Amino acid sequence: MIFAICSDNENFKNDKLREKSWSRRFPGSGWVTCLYHESMNEDFEVASGDVALKNIQEGKWSANDVYVIQDLISSDASELIILGAIPFVITCYEASIYAPYFYENINKISKPFRYKLGYGFGNNELNDNSYATNRFPSFYTADMIDIRRWISRKEISIVAGNKYRVKKIYLPAKPSVLSLMRQVKNYINQIKFKKYGNALAKSLHVERLRAIEYFCTHQKIDIYGGGWGQWDEHPAYWAGRLSSLVKSSYQGQCLDKISTISNYRFNLCYENMMEKGYVTEKIIECFVAGTIPIYLGASDIEKYIPEKIFIDKRKFDSYEDMAIRMAKIEEDEAVSMILAGREFLNSEEGRLHSYEGFAQYIIIMGAAC
Repeated sequence: MIFAICSDNENFKNDKLREKSWSRRFPGSGWVTCLYHESMNEDFEVASGDVALKNIQEGKWSANDVYVIQDLISSDASELIILGAIPFVITCYEASIYAPYFYENINKISKPFRYKLGYGFGNNELNDNSYATNRFPSFYTADMIDIRRWISRKEISIVAGNKYRVKKIYLPAKPSVLSLMRQVKNYINQIKFKKYGNALAKSLHVERLRAIEYFCTHQKIDIYGGGWGQWDEHPAYWAGRLSSLVKSSYQGQCLDKISTISNYRFNLCYENMMEKGYVTEKIIECFVAGTIPIYLGASDIEKYIPEKIFIDKRKFDSYEDMAIRMAKIEEDEAVSMILAGREFLNSEEGRLHSYEGFAQYIIIMGAAC
């Protein structure tokens, strides 16, 4: 058995996927590295799609031995399947805001594959002996760090890019030809892809800015990530309100997210959009770091994450009310929540969020074929 990892992302070519340094650049991809390492002790091989294609074309491998694992769209995967490779798994862990073509054609693209892992594949209830999960693989088990003292921590962190993508057309703070072209492209995509327009209507970018504005005003938050000094593409309304306000809270890029957020009591982790089942690494990494998540995203989050281990923004009428609740959390309660988060990661479902656990999940599915 040979697992062929296929993607049209050029960073997935030529077997670069073996090294941890590679996988840390692409959240959600570390399970591929773990799969490579497992293959050293198991009776299977792993290769990137282009390498698998080359070996088949040169007669080194039989196409019938190759199990295709495709992420979103892949021309290599299509060629492998035409040659006789097995359409094994298709994955999608990207929001529909950022992959409009794939989501608009998801049923057609995913139809040949036995297993569909990730978002956008309906309710993931497959028949017969099929496996299905939309658990986002997010961390190496070795990333888990000791829980820091509550009293020594700073208040709130957020690690996010300064994104702004919404359904309505707006006038940027500093209009330009480039910003106009982006607005036009956004409008055209809404016409071409119905699911894209629906996704934009569920965008949480504005709500993230509201939260940052509130906590910056009260000097409670440190901001990490890119773009927080750039407001030209935002509406003048937000550029005027936040461009100066965030300067005192901005801490620059984040080189080690887990270590950084472990120094804070809370981490603001809003998804890019609100959608059923759309739970990304944002909340999972909080449990790994030992900090309490402030979460807004999946409308059915309690189906995937126990309610007692995070702060659910939906339960509060205002940020003032939420801040009052946060202020009442003392060390005993905080440690209890954090330990419950770690307990969740050690559960059967929680282990699927680890790269090692997700790789084992792929191996089990392969053995069942």
